Amino acid sequence: MKTTLLDPLRSELPGKSFFVALTFVDGSGHLLDQHQTSGTVESLTEDGFLLIRQQDGSLFRLPADPQIIRIATPGEYRVRNSGARVLNPDYLGQWEVTVRTAGELERYREGGFPLLVAS
Repeated sequence: MKTTLLDPLRSELPGKSFFVALTFVDGSGHLLDQHQTSGTVESLTEDGFLLIRQQDGSLFRLPADPQIIRIATPGEYRVRNSGARVLNPDYLGQWEVTVRTAGELERYREGGFPLLVAS
């Protein structure tokens, strides 16, 4: 089996707590919105996505980019939209997402990055 940059994450991340920050921008790079969530890493898929089980039980999907995923500094992190506090997450990551429509932005907020289906 071929070794990839994701292999260390595949064994390290499952079961760890994760704080997620998404920044949404338009095509010109102007800030539209920000969203945070947190949960426990359930798995790293074969196609390179993290599946994070959120507090409400739903899954949130993120690209597993080793340059974005960081060990979190101990402390308190806040989820802006709910005010919830996340204490001492194991990992964190911040992604910038360019969106074209309000509907697209809302889909990212609800479940993370979509599955890309080849046509």
